[in-house]
Amino acid sequence: MLGVRIDGALAGAVSWRLDGETTDLHRLVVDPVHFRRGIGQALVRAALAVEPRARWAIVQTGAANEPAKTLYRREGFVPLDELELVPGLRVARFAKRLR
Repeated sequence: MLGVRIDGALAGAVSWRLDGETTDLHRLVVDPVHFRRGIGQALVRAALAVEPRARWAIVQTGAANEPAKTLYRREGFVPLDELELVPGLRVARFAKRLR
């Protein structure tokens, strides 16, 4: 897990798990006070750089979360699919080749 502090307060964090050669980004959160300042982008890039063995990265987000989907696309992730995990809860999945 990595975090970003601004003026001593946690502004954002990301967690991931390495599964074989795939980095699975689990959670990316940014305090809304700090939206649109590049914190999410910096956290994604840092998390992907931590695991040099990883050849792929995957991530999922709420299917309606356009800001997150835009961030992942900008970082080179491509959409895989959308799933409805339970009625009313849809997620969009993305993947990226790292090496």
